[in-house]
Amino acid sequence: MNRHPDPETEKEIWENMRQRLMQLTMKQLKQLAKDEQITLGYSASRKDSLVGEIIAQRRHRAQERVMDPNVHPWHEWHNIIPKR
Repeated sequence: MNRHPDPETEKEIWENMRQRLMQLTMKQLKQLAKDEQITLGYSASRKDSLVGEIIAQRRHRAQERVMDPNVHPWHEWHNIIPKR
């Protein structure tokens, strides 16, 4: 049973998350990454890179657990994606 949404819906979910993360300050984003145990390295130097790294790590975790991002327990990582 495949629980992933179709590719267009999945793309929309990640883009929505990116837009919401871009509204946060760099300080908030760095704290979010720290809370989620994301190693940033050079990604911490630019906001776009930092948001991209957070999105990439979340996408990886969602695929690793084979779960739909809409029903994934993001609350344990302080997510800001709206529920559908």
